[in-house]
Amino acid sequence: MRKLQERGYQTNDADPQWYAAPDEFMAIYEAAGFTDIAATLIPRPTPLPAGVAGWLRTFRTGFLDAAGVPDAEQDDVAQAVEARLESAFRQPDGSWLGDYVRLRFSMRKPA
Repeated sequence: MRKLQERGYQTNDADPQWYAAPDEFMAIYEAAGFTDIAATLIPRPTPLPAGVAGWLRTFRTGFLDAAGVPDAEQDDVAQAVEARLESAFRQPDGSWLGDYVRLRFSMRKPA
């Protein structure tokens, strides 16, 4: 969001793609009456063959659209984000690796 804000685009602090932490997830389903709830994050490092910019263009174009970024500027914004995140996601061999996690859960429905 920082790169969008730096370029004067309006962003909503409430990202429509919300990913619950295990404790949040468990609280929501407990409040709904589920029992025996277990939730854990499983690390799943994932290669990003097209880099962070490619990932943004594939999975977050809707976010860029919602911020009002014209199609002609989305690649430039994606490249700026990739440059900012290079030290965190680029591996010593030059490849890109996303720090994905998977939420694994189980629960019982109310009787």
